[in-house]
Amino acid sequence: MILNKLGYQVSDQITNKDKKDIENLSSKQLNTNFENVLDSIKKADVVVAEVSYSSASVAFEVVSALNLSKKVLLVHEPTGHTTLLEANKDRNMSVCEYKKDNLEEKVTESMKKIEKEMDVRFNFFIPKNLLTQLDRVLSNKGIANKSEHIRQLIEKDMKRNKRYK
Repeated sequence: MILNKLGYQVSDQITNKDKKDIENLSSKQLNTNFENVLDSIKKADVVVAEVSYSSASVAFEVVSALNLSKKVLLVHEPTGHTTLLEANKDRNMSVCEYKKDNLEEKVTESMKKIEKEMDVRFNFFIPKNLLTQLDRVLSNKGIANKSEHIRQLIEKDMKRNKRYK
């Protein structure tokens, strides 16, 4: 597998299930499988999904990863149409179109780009009155979390400040 060759640890939990394997599972096994898939997504830094063909299961895994603020790489062969997943403009999602002869090159290139964009944890202390204001702004703007709002403020400052260019 290309990701293993590039030195990434890959969870086989999601990748090695085929339709006949799933159909033969009991409801208890299905539930365990479901929990294992979610656990694998929670532990992942990046979720890579092959989306050349429609799959509700793959779509569920991708959306679950995005809801957990995970980086997601969608890889697909050229099909002439955009999938519903690709139409989502989430900042954590990248799309990689490949042909059979350049799959490794394209995935390598995409993973390097994702690594550069990976978020780094940064904690800081602020006075209570600033936290209250931040909560108020989030509520009024409908922004999901404090980190996203602070990230947007910094990016806005970078665009205005010529020293960053």
